[in-house]
Amino acid sequence: MADTTPASLDSALLSRRLGELAGHERQLQVESLLHLDEYDRRKAWAEAGYPSVWEWCLRVLHLREGATARRLAAMRVLRRFPSLAEALRDGRLCLSTLAALGPVLTSENSEEVVARAAFMTKAEVEHLVVCLQPWTAPREGLRLLPQSSAPQSSAAPRRETLPSKQETSALAETPDRDCRAEPPPAPVPSRSTLEPISSDTYSLRVTVDAEFKNALDQLRSLLSHQLPDGDLGSVLREAVKCALEKHGKRKGAAEPSRQRRSAPKKTAAAKVRPAKRKPIPRGGPARGVEAGWRPVRLAQRGRPALRVHLEARARPHRAGGPRWAEHDREPQGVLPTS
Repeated sequence: MADTTPASLDSALLSRRLGELAGHERQLQVESLLHLDEYDRRKAWAEAGYPSVWEWCLRVLHLREGATARRLAAMRVLRRFPSLAEALRDGRLCLSTLAALGPVLTSENSEEVVARAAFMTKAEVEHLVVCLQPWTAPREGLRLLPQSSAPQSSAAPRRETLPSKQETSALAETPDRDCRAEPPPAPVPSRSTLEPISSDTYSLRVTVDAEFKNALDQLRSLLSHQLPDGDLGSVLREAVKCALEKHGKRKGAAEPSRQRRSAPKKTAAAKVRPAKRKPIPRGGPARGVEAGWRPVRLAQRGRPALRVHLEARARPHRAGGPRWAEHDREPQGVLPTS
């Protein structure tokens, strides 16, 4: 007998096996929805002593709240459009995307909408839904969340648990039982959400502290000349732009919106080759012989002395006479070199 454990399979066989299992899982999922729909139609959960099919799924099937919500929403859409069971079987739709398409599906557009939403993620399907049926944009603004006066016993948020059926019946049979109401726990901050409400508009919902709110009010005051109405979305847009210009330039992730003037490119100047100098005889210029280039120093006030070369004519001189040659035009401030 061949070994079919996952560790014994190579990557190709393991990938193929996973595809087969995913297909079987979708088949069982559709069968589960069809059986759950029939159970709900008969209201068999009431015969079993439960107030709703929701409670029956939690207590009998031991599903969690999220799994129960997805299955019941998909079951109700599948009840309206039984032909969508095939889209669930082949993977074009899943429980979440089928439930998201429920508000916009009709008997006329069901095939077209399902074809457009095939193999999309949940976020992509939600964007498709608001493109087909835009929502009303919620009113912008800031509001203070209610706070509970009762301190929490621990840092972890308290988790609500539903009472069991036996506990509910026991409480009903003993009305005189001392049941002092415990103070409600402090509300847990809601998770930040960014939901589409139309094809190019989104709704942002976020919980901030007092320090952030004060900084936002200060920024709105600073931008009052540019945004007289104080639109909160425009203020946040300006703050995001400034943050992108600051951090994007440092990390090279974004280009600044205002382009700086680039410095003119330096062109390589043509190099002027100096004239070739004639060597000066070590013994000094001969009598009546024209000397070559002779170095002298040009003294200038406030600047270092510049070494220049002047062409001079040498003439005979006696011992003890002037040491430097006589020029046709002597420059001022020229000192002989030692």
